[in-house]
Amino acid sequence: MKYRIIQTGEGYIIQHKLLGLFWRNHKIESFYRFYTDDTCKYERKSLIVYNSLNEAMEALKNIKISPIKHMGHKIYYATQVLENGKGLFVDSNSYVGIDGLDRATFSLCDENLANLKMKIMEHENKKCKEEEDKKEAKLKEKKDKEIINVWYED
Repeated sequence: MKYRIIQTGEGYIIQHKLLGLFWRNHKIESFYRFYTDDTCKYERKSLIVYNSLNEAMEALKNIKISPIKHMGHKIYYATQVLENGKGLFVDSNSYVGIDGLDRATFSLCDENLANLKMKIMEHENKKCKEEEDKKEAKLKEKKDKEIINVWYED
């Protein structure tokens, strides 16, 4: 997909080419980020007006590389609703469910891509550890029921 950045009286806007003929304003997914439980809730796609060309170019760089694959997870670039234009990386594999307002909720998100990758690694390690613990508990239970010795009496 081809992109361009235009300057208007409001600021800088990212556009993409539609059907190879028309330029259309590029809307980015917006999320509410809750710092209390570190979750993100999807709000809507929105048009972001950037204050400087550098901000717009940084956002465009992240849009072009999105989605990023890491350890079997897909990471998408989005923005935060309350902080206009501030970037956010969201792991689509961390989908939790839908909240009371019919918003999709994701448990892994961060403003820094490297931090999100670390969170994903920790999450995967934790999941592997839990699976190993379950296997060990099952083997221990099986071993406890195993016959150790038999005595015969005539």
